[in-house]
Amino acid sequence: MVPEVDGTMIHSQEKGEDDFEAKLGIMYSDKELESKKAKHRRYRLKDKVVYAGIEGADDFGERLYIQGEQKLSLSLARNLLLINDGARWISDIAGADYLKATYQLDWWHYERKLRAALPGELKLQQELMNLLWQGKREDGVEKNIDLILSHRFKGRGMSWSRAGAQNLLKLRLLRYDRRDWNAYWRRRLN
Repeated sequence: MVPEVDGTMIHSQEKGEDDFEAKLGIMYSDKELESKKAKHRRYRLKDKVVYAGIEGADDFGERLYIQGEQKLSLSLARNLLLINDGARWISDIAGADYLKATYQLDWWHYERKLRAALPGELKLQQELMNLLWQGKREDGVEKNIDLILSHRFKGRGMSWSRAGAQNLLKLRLLRYDRRDWNAYWRRRLN
């Protein structure tokens, strides 16, 4: 089972208030190749679950876990590998009692840290990257940040109240899962 977590900053429309972070997590059981004939390899995430919120790290982590438990029986997974960008709040979630995941830096950030640690050592950097590549899993969370958060909340000139962004984000998550969306509207209309 693989959870991936990231966040992105959203501009606040409240005077004097700092921008705030929208957090997003995805969980999936595996990846499968969409097409062997396509020019570029694209993978579909199996049993994918998405959760997002504008909330503190502890609340976000607990709610992400609850989503995973409800839809994937996360507590039955033998191993959890939390892929992330190295943000401190994410490492705190990985070590939480309810999750107990192995914490792994994502591929892009591995490469960035490696280049910073070994400036001018291009051959060594490449050798190490090739070794790292052998066990690599590609990131799925970055694409979901773009699709669910950035396209709607980060356009030029956009700013949001926390409450407005949170409410719209919850609707976007409902819409993302057709079964949840249909169940929501059945409840509202009855």
